[in-house]
Amino acid sequence: GLHIKFKLNGSPEGRLFKGNRNAIYLVQNGQKRLIPDFYTFSKMGFNLTSIEKVPDEYLAELPLGVAIKPIPVFRPEDYMYHKNCEDPDRMVNDLGVVSNLGSFSRYSNILQRVHTTKNLDILALGGSITAGGYFLEFVRLLREQNHLNVTFHNHGHGATEITYSIFCVDIDKYNPDLVLIDFSVNDYGHPKLMEALLRKLLIMKSAPLILLTNLWVTADCPVPRYLLHSFYYEIPLMNICPAVDLCYGKKHLPQYISDLYSKTDGVHPWGPQGVKFVSDLLYAWWKRLDVMVNSDSSMDTNGLLVAHPHTFSFQNTVINTTSAYL
Repeated sequence: GLHIKFKLNGSPEGRLFKGNRNAIYLVQNGQKRLIPDFYTFSKMGFNLTSIEKVPDEYLAELPLGVAIKPIPVFRPEDYMYHKNCEDPDRMVNDLGVVSNLGSFSRYSNILQRVHTTKNLDILALGGSITAGGYFLEFVRLLREQNHLNVTFHNHGHGATEITYSIFCVDIDKYNPDLVLIDFSVNDYGHPKLMEALLRKLLIMKSAPLILLTNLWVTADCPVPRYLLHSFYYEIPLMNICPAVDLCYGKKHLPQYISDLYSKTDGVHPWGPQGVKFVSDLLYAWWKRLDVMVNSDSSMDTNGLLVAHPHTFSFQNTVINTTSAYL
């Protein structure tokens, strides 16, 4: 049969090419150079739309150059300082900061509503860390980056534990979209207290998205106290401890680094970078949920966005899973 040779439009210089295999090449100085991993690919400023599919024959004709040097996860000048500390999205996705994402069907309606109305009402419950406004940078990012009209109600009170939120805060007068519950130094009561608070929040008319936030920072970062509650009630739980230990831990970093997170007791984030650090993680978590719900995609183990399947057939019956669960 007639074989038409592939002809590229324009110069290949500076372009990304991919054949039928998974390898991606960057053409530099007339040579194709292999990009070693997705982390290096993304840090070089590329995304999936940058890749051009070409025939294997054309790719084989390009001279092979030296592979792109991988961008290290650790800083070469200080192997104890993790590169991810400057990449909150990567920390949330890879480090286990989000111990449980919760129920997709429960929070999808909330995020779609916020996405449509551009209004977000936040109720913050907790102790002194909440009272100090650990989430304020998170609110600022939502306003500036997502252009949301954010209203927040701060009911954090120092030296209190869960019973204060249950009995002393008139929760029923609010209609929040998002409830932030921090638990830390003072929350050593019976686990049923947290269960009582969660049950009270789950029956609210606004059916809010509830986030449990573990701000108790210790050197060994034990399992978050209310992890079982999170899985039983299908509520997201964010565990700040491993992120703080990695980036500001006193066991492996000098004091001046640790003080950037907390200049007090190592738990309260009252250092120059503390509130921003926590808020950046909260915002990365929010973006992850927003992408999953409103962009109809999620991230696979290689960091690639994959579409959600919406229909399946069973004995010639097609069920729309979106309407079934939302």
